[in-house]
Amino acid sequence: MQASQKTEEYWTDHVETWKASGLTQAVYCDQNNIKLNQLVYQKSKRDGKRQPNITTAPSGFATVAISSRHDDGLKLTFPSGIQLSGIDSGNLVLASHIIETLR
Repeated sequence: MQASQKTEEYWTDHVETWKASGLTQAVYCDQNNIKLNQLVYQKSKRDGKRQPNITTAPSGFATVAISSRHDDGLKLTFPSGIQLSGIDSGNLVLASHIIETLR
């Protein structure tokens, strides 16, 4: 088996295991010593999407609003009224850590 096939199987297994786990991507990555951005990228490759999507387990914790303007990034509004905006691929890891801290 070629190294590229092993890599594809490795990531396919992780993406499927994460989906079945019910965990957030950040928690799954922490538990499995995987970089969050790698899982996001590999998931997006397998989903055939151009833009990766960070998802969370259904918890009713946050409302996600996506601006129609590309340069605004993602904006999250928490039930407490706290807003986290300007999330993009350049600060995604930092944003996920902030979100985990606010839980």
